[in-house]
Parts: sequence; structure tokens; C-alpha cells
Amino acid sequence: MQTGLLEIDLMAAFQARYGKRGWPILASALQAPDPVAALNRLRIEPPAPGPIALHARRYLELHQGVGMDYQPNQSLLIHLDRFLEAQGILSIEAITSEVIERWVGTATGNARTRIIKVRMAWRFFHHLLGLKVVCDNPISPVLHALGRRPSSTFKPFIFTKEQVASILDAARQLPSNPQFPLRAETCSTMFALLYGLGLRMGEACRLRVRDLSLSDATLFIDQTKFYKSRYVAFGPKLGSRLQQFLNLRRSRQPSLGEDDPLFIALGPSHVDQSGRNNTFRALVDRMDIRGLPGQRAPRPHDMRHSFAVHRLLRWYRDGADVQSKLPVLSTFMGHIDPTSTQVYLTMTADLLQEANGRFHQNFGYLFDQEKPQ
Repeated sequence: MQTGLLEIDLMAAFQARYGKRGWPILASALQAPDPVAALNRLRIEPPAPGPIALHARRYLELHQGVGMDYQPNQSLLIHLDRFLEAQGILSIEAITSEVIERWVGTATGNARTRIIKVRMAWRFFHHLLGLKVVCDNPISPVLHALGRRPSSTFKPFIFTKEQVASILDAARQLPSNPQFPLRAETCSTMFALLYGLGLRMGEACRLRVRDLSLSDATLFIDQTKFYKSRYVAFGPKLGSRLQQFLNLRRSRQPSLGEDDPLFIALGPSHVDQSGRNNTFRALVDRMDIRGLPGQRAPRPHDMRHSFAVHRLLRWYRDGADVQSKLPVLSTFMGHIDPTSTQVYLTMTADLLQEANGRFHQNFGYLFDQEKPQ
């Protein structure tokens, strides 16, 4: 593929035919006395399309075409379509509120999650209502009966700068092994990108050599969440770290190509995202970094939350117009709009102090002029 002789990745296509099974399973099947029969047993036959399959595909293509992340909707609509077919519903006109109530009963998750799923389905049928495909929305009575969505109690963990420094230092001390010869250098560099640039773990794992431009001091994040690509600028300190890592990669692999992954374990593939998540959690647990009682254990994604909060805190301390800066932060983090970025802006004691100071600076005179009664 790199030389242009092939247009598709034949090995990936082979793997996809068997439900993206892992290579150990596929290798065992190929080595079986009857490999054809063994491989056929691994095939996942696609289910027959149900009454909403065609409309669901067009609905998803429409929204994905404008850059919206509709992967959760896809899984939900597939589940609904299979349920309807199992219930003997052969046409979209035969879908009633009673059928939808039975489907909601099969939905997994807590009350909040179930309401979110029902709202996804409501938006789908509302779209079909606008196209005159259906005469009414069968989700509406069910959604009304479920009531308001309970507010989320989830609070991300915001690392301090000292904690981030200690995590990066601990990552640099990780022992290497034959399966992962550059483990310490890879993990410490990736974790630095999560905090220093607010990257998602998946974005860091998928970086290629050509995505790194040391001359322009930018990283190109290609087709990530929301089907958006973006350039992310980095400073000299992070640039020096990336330069050192790239030099190390080239010293180990002189034939390193522009399309090769920037971060690898063993072999030509990208590093495994779940493996890096587990490494991060193990480091945090070993260092006894914990949240408040009842709060989830710190996650790699909390480094991204910490980046956003610390960036906001620095703007406050620099006297910048924070509201005008939010679209900049939103673009930098790869969000569709600033509303998505607000999820990351968890209030901390330092942030609250700076906000209070800014408020008193602008409006404090109104209170100072008041005379006690």
C-alpha cells in the first residue's frame, strides 16, 4: 500500500470478514486440519435488515456527512431494528408506542442512560416525521412517561501540575520488555501529549510520522471524533521531547516511512489504546492519586480535562477575555462548538478564586460603595 501497488489493506479486509477477530484466533483457524471450515465458523452472518434499516442508514449518512459523531446512534438503531424484526414488525407503519415500550425494557444502563437512548430514537423518528415517512412519532408518549433525564453526577478528576509531572516521571521509569522495547519513551511522550495538547488517547495512538511537523511545530490530527481533522500547535519544550522520540524511533528503524505509526509496540501496527489506558491507571494507582469519596478513579481522559481547566486558569491569571477565548479552545480540542468544551471546564478552587477576583475587579465597586444599614 505504501508503494502504491495495492489500493486496500488485504490483511485488514481478511480480518474484517471474521468480525475483526484477533490474529491468534485467526492463526489457529488457518492451522486447523480443515482451515476453510474453521474460518467459516468464525464468520459473523449479518442479520436480515428490519423495518427501519434503510431509513437508519440514510439518517446516519446524512449526519455523519456534516461531521457529527453518530456512532452511538448507529448501535442504538441497529439494536432497535433487530428488536422490531424479532417482534414480527415488518413495516415502519406498524411501529407503535406499545412496541417501543417493550424495546425500552430491553435497554441496558441506568435511568439516565435509558432516557438518553430513547431521545436518540425520538430524534430519528422526528426526522422521519419531517420527511412524511411516518404520520406520528411513536417515541413521544414513551419519552413523556419517562420524565426528565436525571442530571449526571459524574465529575472528572483534575490533576495538579505536580501530579502530572510525577506521572510523566514515573512513565519514564517504566521497564522495557521484548514486546515493547520503547515502553518508557513511548508512554511518557504519549501522556505528555494528553496533558500538554489536550489530545484524546485514541488520537495519540493513531499518529503517523507524517502527522508531526517539527519545522512548523504542529501535529496533524486526522479524521478523529466528529469526523474532523485539525492542526495542533506545540511549544518548544514539547517539540524537543517529540524530536528526541523521533530520533530514537529512526535509530531503531532506519527505514521509518512517513506513513508509519509514530508510536508502536512490537511490529508495524499502532500502539494499543487499551494497553496504554491500563498502563496509565496502574501508574496512578501505584502513586496513590485518588479522587474524592465516590469519585471515579482518575483516567487518561482526565488529562484532557486538566488541560482545559489549566488553560482557562492561565487565561484568567493573564487577564484575558475568557469568553472570547472559548471558541479558540473549542477548535484546538477538536469540538464542534464551545458548548461541547464546557463539559471539560470543571470548577476547581483555583478557578473559582480567579473568577471571583475577576468579578470583584469589574463590579466590586458596586458593593464597596454600599453603606451598612
